[in-house]
Amino acid sequence: MAMASASSIITRDRGRTAEEGQLYKDGTRCPDCGADKIVNIRLTLHTDERLDFHSCSNCEYRWWVGGRESPAPVPLLDVLERATVPRRR
Repeated sequence: MAMASASSIITRDRGRTAEEGQLYKDGTRCPDCGADKIVNIRLTLHTDERLDFHSCSNCEYRWWVGGRESPAPVPLLDVLERATVPRRR
């Protein structure tokens, strides 16, 4: 099995939100193809903020969702900004 390159991990942004296709065991469907075979990886950032990475096993669409109380889609550039740890001087 080949490893994914860094460029293939970047979300394909088609202007859709994670809520557009939800209905599955945990309420998630792929917003691109509607499949319910979703891989979810939960991350906790250095700021204690939680982000969930979702990847569709059917079409490989990827997206991020953040927030504990009311989860909302997070654009990739925001994920990168939030995950960056400031350098110490």
